[in-house]
Amino acid sequence: AARAARQWALGLRRVIFATSEEETRYVMSGVQLEWWGGGIRLVATDGHRLALWETAEPASGRQTLLVPKKTMQLLVRLIEDEEGEVEFAADRNHVYFRTVGRELVSRLLTGQFPNYELVIPKEVKARAVVSAEGFHEACRRVAILADERAPAVRLSFSPGALVLTARPTSGDEEAVEEMECSYEGEPMEVAFNAGYLLDFFRVVEGDVEIGLVDSQSPARLRALEDNGRYVYVVMPMRLG
Repeated sequence: AARAARQWALGLRRVIFATSEEETRYVMSGVQLEWWGGGIRLVATDGHRLALWETAEPASGRQTLLVPKKTMQLLVRLIEDEEGEVEFAADRNHVYFRTVGRELVSRLLTGQFPNYELVIPKEVKARAVVSAEGFHEACRRVAILADERAPAVRLSFSPGALVLTARPTSGDEEAVEEMECSYEGEPMEVAFNAGYLLDFFRVVEGDVEIGLVDSQSPARLRALEDNGRYVYVVMPMRLG
């Protein structure tokens, strides 16, 4: 199978950060690569958030491989300036990537990747649309005051406005940012790990839809410029 190198690099940058750093979560330390006749899908999760990027609507007959994170990071470095295509193939234990004049061979990870499709909310009760750049800047500023061990940022949604708030566990300081957003639904307040939000908003452009069910359920974030082909699911933190 072959795909454009630039497409690979874009997709991998958008999912690699969501892999697990915990050695005990072996199967989550890699990126699941799925492919079919008309496209590819890349998925990564650490149990707290999930990133999914695909080139087309999945079709039947999908094949899957679980590729180590380090292999995918090396692949990005090899192809980020390439204009050509990346070819890949696999046998029982290895995956082979080939680009102009270079070949990368890696062992595959073994084990059962989580049934991630169950985690992605199919229906949401509220939707907000925000500027990726504007949200990233606002979140980065308020996160400076968030507690280092549990860096929570509260998002308060209401029609036309989103307020981001962070405070340390001790002290009376509070960082507040307000930004414009289009919002459909009842007013809602949800808290998330600031680092998880920044990881996502760092790699997207344009407008992002934030889909919410309630303050205790995972949120579904989608990059609108990709027709929903890039999806990020993040678990909320408990509001104190």
